[in-house]
Formats: sequence, C-alpha cells, structure tokens
Amino acid sequence: MMTTALRSSLVEDLYALALKAVVTMGDLRTITVLVVGEVVKPGDYSVSGLATLLNTLITTGGVKRTGSLRNIQLKRRGKTLATLDLYDVLLRGDTSGDRRWWSRCAVRCATPARFHWRRARGCST
Repeated sequence: MMTTALRSSLVEDLYALALKAVVTMGDLRTITVLVVGEVVKPGDYSVSGLATLLNTLITTGGVKRTGSLRNIQLKRRGKTLATLDLYDVLLRGDTSGDRRWWSRCAVRCATPARFHWRRARGCST
C-alpha cells in the first residue's frame, strides 16, 4: 500500500509531465516620444515599446557639451516621472535610473546650473 505522501508526490509528478506551455508574442508597439533640451538632435522620435531613456539618448546623438549629464528628466503631463544621472551609468555601470517609455512622454536634458562669481569687496585681482 502507498502512503499518502508518496501518492501526492506521484500525482504532482504526473501533473508536471502533462504541463504544456504555449507562448506567443504579438507585435511590439511603437511609441512616439519628444526629446527636448540640450541634445544633439531634438525632436519627435518613434521608438520601440521596449526602448529606455538611454536607448533614446543614443538615437538622438547624445547630450550636447552644454547639457547636463546629471539631470535628464522623463516627463509626462508636466510631471517628472524619473531623473537619470548619467554619471551613475558611466562611472559605476548603474542603470537603475534608466526607465522604459510610456506613451505621450518627453525627455528633457537640462542645461547645468551656472555659477556666477562676484568680486568680493576689498579684493584685488
């Protein structure tokens, strides 16, 4: 006679053998995104639904010399959804800030903050 544990183990094995998986992939959607700011080629781009911020920046020719590598924003409906710091990617290989696109999104590559130096009173140059 079979024990209950042995019987349940055999039943699980039979179910595992009878399991059949069918996977189909539909067409990948294309998303239109707007790239603005300090990039080489700003404008509308049609990208794959699997594209990320980094993929799109490469497509646009990258960030201009006048652009900030630390403040690349993914925006939608006026709200900032994510901010990418390219220093993390370039120096540490950390792509955790890279995001996938949603429809009707925009990426904005900002101009870095400018520091203005004022001559202090009483200082000679």
